[in-house]
Amino acid sequence: MRWSHVRRVLLSAGLVSGLLATAGSAQAALTQVPVKNNPFVNEVYGAASDTWLVFTRNSSAHPRDYALYSQLLTGGAVVRVNAERTRGYPGSIEGTSLIYQQVTNGQSDIKMYDIGTQARSNPPAGFNTTEWELSPTMTPARRPR
Repeated sequence: MRWSHVRRVLLSAGLVSGLLATAGSAQAALTQVPVKNNPFVNEVYGAASDTWLVFTRNSSAHPRDYALYSQLLTGGAVVRVNAERTRGYPGSIEGTSLIYQQVTNGQSDIKMYDIGTQARSNPPAGFNTTEWELSPTMTPARRPR
């Protein structure tokens, strides 16, 4: 192996190490601030827009029942999104439209929800299959020029 090649590899390795060290210290400076912090429930899996927060939580009465809830970021009522006797997990929010995962008797499907009107709906045909649907997301609609 030629000496110039070895020197280039060592220089690249040193540069990458320096970048990783810098990124690590910058990451360490970030402080996590709890948004939901109820000691009586397990609040997991969240998503947010600039107006809404959606999150999954259980209850002490039903520790295996994870339901999806919505709430304005400014506070207010916490509203259940997924149907009773199902589990719900957030996907993404675009405006007042939420797409999420709903699990019913072991079958996972994508569902849609209008946070403003609290109306549930199904996506167009072909989205849900007999397979496990997981972590759905939406792409914002393109506006005409």
